Amino acid sequence: MGKSGEMVDGTIYSPSLGFDWNYSAYCPYLDGEASISTLPVVYLLHGATGNHRNMTERFLLPEFLDECMELGECRKCVVIFVDGFNSFYLNSRCFQMETAVIEDLIPTLEARLELKPTRDKRFIGGLSMGGYGASNLALRYPEYFSKVMALSPAVWYSMTPSTVTYEWHVFRDQNDVFDHELWNRQHPSASLASYQSKNLPVSFLVMTGGMDDAVSISEVKRFVTDLQAYTEVDVHYLDDGDHSWPFWEYGTYYAFKHFF
Repeated sequence: MGKSGEMVDGTIYSPSLGFDWNYSAYCPYLDGEASISTLPVVYLLHGATGNHRNMTERFLLPEFLDECMELGECRKCVVIFVDGFNSFYLNSRCFQMETAVIEDLIPTLEARLELKPTRDKRFIGGLSMGGYGASNLALRYPEYFSKVMALSPAVWYSMTPSTVTYEWHVFRDQNDVFDHELWNRQHPSASLASYQSKNLPVSFLVMTGGMDDAVSISEVKRFVTDLQAYTEVDVHYLDDGDHSWPFWEYGTYYAFKHFF
């Protein structure tokens, strides 16, 4: 296997965030006169406490893509790894992350890398918090994305002090009290009605495990039920799956082979 793609690490200045913003990108090996501008683009979002390098270091996604593409088992695409901090990929009192992704990251990187995807070739995916973020962004901006991969998405319908991210700043009010109304308003399911009104179908791949002790499979099943009332969902419930890197590795590889 000698046809390796190129990993690019860089920064853009984000007016929405007010600082330089790291990213990584995987650009596949291209034969002859093939043009990168015609390729699909996949935006990948990490989980809580992670960063944009997680999926290139925890399970070596670039090496998998090199082999998968050379064998013809998945189609060539550009993959952009987004650094979302602990933002849930939302606009909040601390970060304007949702705006930054849509208005800063996507247009800047697609121009810099000479990418020209139409919405049917622009996809988004993530794990845990990133699965929440990918779902939210696609439902709010279906004019940008046509497919979503959500692995172990952090789509709790009720938050309690025992929930992993309950203490985080994103959903707290000015008195540092968890704002349940804000959580409900920001939940991906809250965007389904407005998504439907745009008449731009987005397909979902949702995968979670029965042994997930961070986001209960019952919460994800409820989200899937909500989604299925509005759009097509490819659902995978794995009895022995948990909230872990080996599970997300399996899910990500599956998505590139069978979904993206």
